[in-house]
Amino acid sequence: MMSEYRAPTDDMLFVLEHIADLSELANRAGYEHADLETVEGVLEEAARFMEEQLVPLNRKGDEEGLVVENGQIFHPDGFS
Repeated sequence: MMSEYRAPTDDMLFVLEHIADLSELANRAGYEHADLETVEGVLEEAARFMEEQLVPLNRKGDEEGLVVENGQIFHPDGFS
């Protein structure tokens, strides 16, 4: 049984806030929109997309894999 992936958004926010000094970046011209609340929302939506769309697709790719026939490569549905 595979475990469910959960994007480490809390860890990402910690790094951005305390190590990368996001508030300093948000004080620079052109980056005013890079406040913690906005970045948190972006990370949460990216995590949701990954957890709901990419993880199931990767699981399918792991289980089905690629097939090579007569020099052609066939991949599971969902991959392009």
